[in-house]
Amino acid sequence: MEKPTPDSSISPERHSIKSDRPPHLLSSFMFRFSLLLIIWLTISGSIHSLWFGLPLAVISSYLSIRFSPSTYRLRLIPSILFIPFFLRESIRGGFDVARRAFSIKPVVNPAFTDYPLSLPEGAPRILFANIISLLPGTLGTGFQGNSLRIHVLDSSTNITSELKSLETRIAAIYAIDFVMQQNPNQENAHETF
Repeated sequence: MEKPTPDSSISPERHSIKSDRPPHLLSSFMFRFSLLLIIWLTISGSIHSLWFGLPLAVISSYLSIRFSPSTYRLRLIPSILFIPFFLRESIRGGFDVARRAFSIKPVVNPAFTDYPLSLPEGAPRILFANIISLLPGTLGTGFQGNSLRIHVLDSSTNITSELKSLETRIAAIYAIDFVMQQNPNQENAHETF
């Protein structure tokens, strides 16, 4: 009778990683945990509240992954680089609204426009639609097929380049390779009130 070798006596299942979980589960958990912890520290304003914020971020991250798993791999560097863009556009959007509100003759020529989306359905499109409201004079109002209906305060402004830039940044965060949709009539595709 042949004596079993140490490698053959151990079942292969013991050496394999569970394949029912996505390979990016840990990175997704860490991304969500870090984001929630930063939000907690920003809101609380003190590291002395970490005794409560740290377990809360762990539990929230776990529940977030459990009930809303990400099908996309989030990339850390583009996510970090998105923060200054987010802050800059928030400030720019705020100043634009304030300028229009306090102007004696505000330049307001509202319209709706449809922007053809290149991002896939799900989290990337939802993030894109939510961030659009930060761009000066824009608000995402709803999806229509592969387009996003956008309300603009001034139909004479060309927002297409800003939207393409935002879409490219979001694609980088989610590690998505895509080709931008072309719409030759986009420049004049405004529907005024």
